[in-house]
Amino acid sequence: MKKKGQFIVGSDLGTTFSEIGRINGAGIPEIITGLDGKQKMASIVSYAGKKSVAGADAKLD
Repeated sequence: MKKKGQFIVGSDLGTTFSEIGRINGAGIPEIITGLDGKQKMASIVSYAGKKSVAGADAKLD
């Protein structure tokens, strides 16, 4: 049973792009939008020094 403040999420970890979805308050599934306004994130992580970066920014490292 879900408690108040909890929600259901699902992820698609693809070899090229990844997405995260959730069931919103109305019970409708939706893809979560990232800070860049996109629904897909490049499936890449960069470990430069002590910092890790994911997505499109990781391609620049």
